[in-house]
Amino acid sequence: MCVVAGVFEALAGGADAGADTAVAQVQATLCTRILRAFVGRGRLESFEAKDMLTYWHSGFSVDTSVRI
Repeated sequence: MCVVAGVFEALAGGADAGADTAVAQVQATLCTRILRAFVGRGRLESFEAKDMLTYWHSGFSVDTSVRI
């Protein structure tokens, strides 16, 4: 399991569209970089990583509503 914590804080007044877009961008970047690292370390084949990038539910989530 890869866990990244402490990337975001709750915004006063709730999240806005700009914050949602930022979260989506960070999530996509993390997904791509982590999969690239797994391929580089021999944990995944490149075709598997490419397939995972097309999944609707990739298994990557940046959930800013939960605090661990």
